[in-house]
Amino acid sequence: RSLRLKSLEPNVVAYTAAISACERAVEWQHAHWLFAELGMLNFESEVITYNAVVSACAKGSQWRESLRVCRELRLREMEPSTVTRTAAISACENGGRWQQSLNFLGEIE
Repeated sequence: RSLRLKSLEPNVVAYTAAISACERAVEWQHAHWLFAELGMLNFESEVITYNAVVSACAKGSQWRESLRVCRELRLREMEPSTVTRTAAISACENGGRWQQSLNFLGEIE
């Protein structure tokens, strides 16, 4: 559910915490939805927020979405952290897509 419906003050920290909770519960769809809502509220996501979304995608074996979020991070002129890179590679591994992980590594170098 939306954080706004729960009478919580929406901010990047609250959304990142909720996305991380979704990751732990292997609810990548909810994590993605919260991430999209964060953007609609015009909050500036931080690298840690992207890490949480990419990690949630990795847990759900959603390698395409994981790599898409990583590309978005770079388009916003932010550098993926070690956590971002590891989660994206894990997403590819979980999806049986080792070749995509190699391509990703080539993109970020």
